[in-house]
Amino acid sequence: MTSMTSHFLPLDVLRQEFPATQSAIYMDVANQGLISRTTRTSMDQHLDNRLNGLNDEEGMMQLVEQTRSRFAQFVGAEKDEIAVTKNASEG
Repeated sequence: MTSMTSHFLPLDVLRQEFPATQSAIYMDVANQGLISRTTRTSMDQHLDNRLNGLNDEEGMMQLVEQTRSRFAQFVGAEKDEIAVTKNASEG
């Protein structure tokens, strides 16, 4: 049996990904969660594409399917057991 902590990134790596945690512990996730550097980079790329009139719907759907597969693996489910919806009301 492996240790549960062996599946997680080291805390210092996570803190680098979330700059607001460099000098504090952030616990207000009910109000507005922090975004990671990776998320910011992805959002910037998406907004730049929109600004320039680019719409890569096929690429976006590929990312959705990759995310569905990774999440299914993370929770020990099959890909077709994971629903992706636009919000909780839709799901």
